[in-house]
Amino acid sequence: MTTTPKTIADAVIAMLALLLSGCLLQPGSFTSQLTVLRDGTFTYSYKGEIQALSMNALMKMGAEAENAEFEPTCYDDDYEERECTDQEAEQQRAESVEENEQMLGMMSQMMPGLDPGDPESVAKFVAMLEEQRGWNSVRDMGDGIFLVDFAITSRTDRGFVFPILEQVGYIDPFVIMATTKDGRVRVKAPGFSMQESGGAMGMMAGLGALGAADSEDEDNPFAAIKPISGTFRVATDGEILTNNTTDGAIRQGALRVLEWPIDKDQAAVPETLIRLD
Repeated sequence: MTTTPKTIADAVIAMLALLLSGCLLQPGSFTSQLTVLRDGTFTYSYKGEIQALSMNALMKMGAEAENAEFEPTCYDDDYEERECTDQEAEQQRAESVEENEQMLGMMSQMMPGLDPGDPESVAKFVAMLEEQRGWNSVRDMGDGIFLVDFAITSRTDRGFVFPILEQVGYIDPFVIMATTKDGRVRVKAPGFSMQESGGAMGMMAGLGALGAADSEDEDNPFAAIKPISGTFRVATDGEILTNNTTDGAIRQGALRVLEWPIDKDQAAVPETLIRLD
């Protein structure tokens, strides 16, 4: 299959309609675990790849695709469509390119975000992460892929969302943990389900499918998006009230462990409800 400019342009336009922040994140290959204990503490870890796709990069993709598929239109004195002369076609094409460049310039100033192709932008992004608690290491692997080691311990009464990035607006969460007043803890991992996550992350999975469909096409801007692949575990010494794993809990010492194998076909959002008190 050859990725057509029209397909790319439509995908980018759909993505831009969803993105309100300067950067979109998706898991790559990873292992992740949330341990929730009766004493009110929890530990969360994520080790592996995080992929970033920037607003600027998407806008550039859309502009390039639009330029590639541009078709001049000319009319006669009776407003009937006619074939353009070479000069008219070239003039219209130049005007279209100029308009796209102006739009890119304005949007870049409004939403600078992360540009994976700009070393300075990448360095600032890495520095921002490493300044935040929990981000033990962040390595730029190129093509918007970062190898990260994240781990944090806190208390369940505060709730938890991963990831949260300073200076970045809305990000589709990978994992959410919330505690009710009666001591129940609900864990959901929408970022580990590409089929039902929806929003910008679901759209990014769709763009990844475009890349996988023709990964050898040098003009395919989505070929670098990797499919999600990993394992998510929830361990607890509390009472597991509900969960949607295939095999249920496995006992490991004093803990019971739930495990979800995650890949691009993961349909259900991993979810469990645990009683601590």
